[in-house]
Amino acid sequence: MEKKENKGAWKPGQSGNPAGRQKGKGNHVTTEVRERFKEIVESQMDNVTEALDRIACEDPAKYVDMLTKLSAFFTPKLTEDVGKQSPPVFILPAGAKLEENKQEQSNIEEDDEE
Repeated sequence: MEKKENKGAWKPGQSGNPAGRQKGKGNHVTTEVRERFKEIVESQMDNVTEALDRIACEDPAKYVDMLTKLSAFFTPKLTEDVGKQSPPVFILPAGAKLEENKQEQSNIEEDDEE
């Protein structure tokens, strides 16, 4: 099969926008969908509140479960850097010098490995 000549095409690794997309600027379709969903939720807020109030009276455990699930959409997600653990922090007594406490640090690190 014959390769077509790419006249005017960008070279590999180049683009027509060297600065790239602005940081934090989402896809326009995603932005539109989020905006529409927000409008729907806002228009139903009275119904949602009434439903939650009713569930709280009928089944408090279910109410707590639903609030917990809903909170996932409004609170930041926790992240964990796997494999990038910080070294332990040692607090030295007032007036102590690091050299005097190296043996104590080694003992603590050995205990943690066991």
